[in-house]
Amino acid sequence: MTTDNVQKNLVDHVAVRHLVDRYTDALNHLDWKTLAETFHDDAVWLVNGPRGELQQQIEGRAQIVASIRELIEDSGGGDVIQMNHATTVDVVGDGATVRSTMESSHWLPDGTRHLLYASYTDDVARGDDGEWRFVRRQWRTKAMFDVGS
Repeated sequence: MTTDNVQKNLVDHVAVRHLVDRYTDALNHLDWKTLAETFHDDAVWLVNGPRGELQQQIEGRAQIVASIRELIEDSGGGDVIQMNHATTVDVVGDGATVRSTMESSHWLPDGTRHLLYASYTDDVARGDDGEWRFVRRQWRTKAMFDVGS
């Protein structure tokens, strides 16, 4: 991504960054309807481990949201706060590539807390309605720590 790309596509850069923020906000508030709205119907979700190994591939908006929801709810229903940082966007026409760093704290019902660092690599596209959505979202775990209570 270059400054030239940002200047020529400023509105789209802001809209794509808004997509990343909407996803994070929906996840933090367990707003599954809004989370679903951030994905195209035929989107793909890839989960990679620390060495880049593919651990899971999920296809389709409904299946992706169900999987994310299950992951959070199966962990005891504690509070999750996810924060995205260092988001870069490269717009080409009605598509864009996005990369961001993610930090997440998860408090379990027993009071323990987990700290997670990961990265997202995304392909997004503008839909017929003008909204940007994830076509492919890839998660890669970087580090996970149990920080106690």
